[in-house]
Amino acid sequence: MRRWPSIIGSLLLFPMSLSVASELDEKFRILNESNVLYYSEYAADIVNVPWKILVYGSDMKMDTLSVTNSETGTQLFSLPHELLGTDKFVSLEVIDLPAYENPVMAVKWTRGAHGEQIYLIDPSLEGDGVLRYYTSFWPIRYEITGGQIILEVSDGKNKTKLHRWPGK
Repeated sequence: MRRWPSIIGSLLLFPMSLSVASELDEKFRILNESNVLYYSEYAADIVNVPWKILVYGSDMKMDTLSVTNSETGTQLFSLPHELLGTDKFVSLEVIDLPAYENPVMAVKWTRGAHGEQIYLIDPSLEGDGVLRYYTSFWPIRYEITGGQIILEVSDGKNKTKLHRWPGK
């Protein structure tokens, strides 16, 4: 099953010539055949090298998040994510926070019947770039406020806890 909204959501829609449309059709075909669930490119002054971000289904039991240097193809970060039962990729957002020196990725997968899990990742860090990981019994909501990511996570007893990053 292909989940195109994540890919389509990262494209800019604009009037295009027939040759550009054919080129996009070919790119979509390649993404489809490669089991790509999410694709985007990120470049900003805050990042030393431009990123190519992919989430793809490695196999039926594993998704992989991969961040590469889009100029050289050098892999900067990789996160294999084991799919348990009903797990599936939900979303990825790159967030620039004034209080933190690098962009942060918020990456969500479902967990169980109603829950979600989220990784906060800094692919610029050497080694393990996972800054935080949360699992919730219900969908995780987050917002960017006051230079922080504020996450609302359920503990399964219909109680939610707020987590702030960076910070306490």
